[in-house]
Amino acid sequence: MSFTWHARCIGTAAPFCWTPFTATLALRTGAEVGDVRNAIELVCDKIGMVLIVLGGMHFFNIYVFNRLRRRGQADSRIPIASEV
Repeated sequence: MSFTWHARCIGTAAPFCWTPFTATLALRTGAEVGDVRNAIELVCDKIGMVLIVLGGMHFFNIYVFNRLRRRGQADSRIPIASEV
């Protein structure tokens, strides 16, 4: 049980540690912005991409934890008499 708790802590903390760094890199731009509308569109596009990446990381974590849970349940299953 302690291994699972340790894996959960590491798996859920890692994306939050990288989020500020990757968000600042993703929000950098060299494009010139002519007016307020273009600035808002640029920021919305960049924030949208950051959110899509974070969503992908979230679903990957869910998939990994589901696989770990199923493996743990399969290992702790009591064998039926016909399987022995």
